Amino acid sequence: MLRLDNGTELNPKRLAVCLERLHDIGIEREEKQENRVAVIRKKAGLSRAAFSRRYNIPIRTLENWEKDVTTPPGYVVNLLEQVIGKTVNT
Repeated sequence: MLRLDNGTELNPKRLAVCLERLHDIGIEREEKQENRVAVIRKKAGLSRAAFSRRYNIPIRTLENWEKDVTTPPGYVVNLLEQVIGKTVNT
């Protein structure tokens, strides 16, 4: 038996059957995608500190965005993508 943190016991064979059934109906375990802000920053080839200084974003805010503690407004992410795309491509 497997024991969860909350004390619940799981039978490994039953768990495997459940996961197989979910797979059969098209429900897969969701893979965590890399944070968009982190991808943008890395594409720019900048450290967090350099990115923070260049785009006037407080470093703690940037760290929180990249760690999914807080979420940046969508328009900010879109603007960063546009700006980074232009500077990387030129």
